[in-house]
Amino acid sequence: FRSVNSLVVNVGIVVLMALCGVNVPLGAYPAPIAWVSRFLPITHGLIAVRDVLAGNLGGAGLQALAEGGVAAGWLCLCVLTFGWFVQRGRRNGSLEYAT
Repeated sequence: FRSVNSLVVNVGIVVLMALCGVNVPLGAYPAPIAWVSRFLPITHGLIAVRDVLAGNLGGAGLQALAEGGVAAGWLCLCVLTFGWFVQRGRRNGSLEYAT
């Protein structure tokens, strides 16, 4: 069971890295994929780091703010999803505390 979890996590990391522009610039993607990548974590932070290295501190600041907004959105989604997960686990008794 542990190896299945590791596989899922590794696939998720590779997909996230590919879509966020770590390995391929966002400009190389079709417009719909580039649009979706703007709402994924890492994307704006990576652009901010690249802006800092290029000396564009103003652009880096804006990208850092955008990354904070994306992080806040994902945090809200995670809190709502976690609440749903806990409620469902309490209802059907599937919430497991053991590792």
